[in-house]
This record gives sequence, structure tokens and C-alpha cells, in this order.
Amino acid sequence: MKTIEFESAQFVKIEYELAKTTQRIGASLIDIIVFFIYFFIMSMALNITTFQSEMGTSLFIKLLLIKLPWIFYNPFIEYLTRGQSLGKYIVGIRVVTINGERPGLREVFTRWLFRGDFFWISADFFVLFWVGLGLMGIIFSSTSEKNQRLGDVMANTIVVVNQ
Repeated sequence: MKTIEFESAQFVKIEYELAKTTQRIGASLIDIIVFFIYFFIMSMALNITTFQSEMGTSLFIKLLLIKLPWIFYNPFIEYLTRGQSLGKYIVGIRVVTINGERPGLREVFTRWLFRGDFFWISADFFVLFWVGLGLMGIIFSSTSEKNQRLGDVMANTIVVVNQ
């Protein structure tokens, strides 16, 4: 069990357990399941039954309406909920800055850029790039000293277990 220690404003040392890669994967899988439920409900609401019979601008706008909220889900929800998405909340982990504070907009958007969720706008081979970024994140977080993926390193954040 890897841990990290922070010093609070009152000079009290607080120790957190670093989130394991499996916990991070579990949280991401929960978020992806939530996405598919959301996608299904929105597809039904916008009457998208098949993607091949309805091509063109109408389908593009409908898919954009479905995908845009999800693409920006992680940075906004992590900012508003002090570093937790729904998956992270269920698994019991959260994002904090390297000094133990709540992540700001800069940190959550930096993490988001290296997550590659914006590739979901396209439905072509760029989705494979998103999968590649995910695999790279797994490799980075399982081999780095503080269980950080590349987005965490660039944003100076870590993922810890809630106490």
C-alpha cells in the first residue's frame, strides 16, 4: 500500500493511501457504463434508431447533442465535486493536487486533455486513439511511483483513497 503525506494549513500531517490502478480502472468502467446508459436514453429521446439509415447534418447535430455533455463531464464534475466523478465516488477515490488541496480548473482540464475524451466527437478511427490513451494511462499509473497517469503528472495531481 503506497501512501503520501500532506501537511495541512495548521501544520498537521495527513496521510492518504494512493489509489491503485485497479481502483482507477473500476471508476472509469463505472463512468463508461453510465455513459452508455446516458447514450441509450438520449438516442431514444432524439429518436435515433440506426446510424446507417440517417446520415448527414441531422444525425451529426443529434450525436453532438448527445456527446458534448459527456465529453465535458469529467472536468466539470471533478471540479464541482472536489475531484470525484460518479465512478470515483462509488469506488471511494478522488483527485487532489500534489500538495493535498482541491484541484482547480487548470488541473482538471489538464487531466482531461491527456484523457482524450474529446475524441468521442468523431466516430471513426480517432476512438482507437482514445483507447490507446486509456491503455497508456493504465501503464503509466501502474508503473509510476505515485500511481499517476500522464495527465496527473502534467497537472500535478494524484488520485487518493477517501478517508
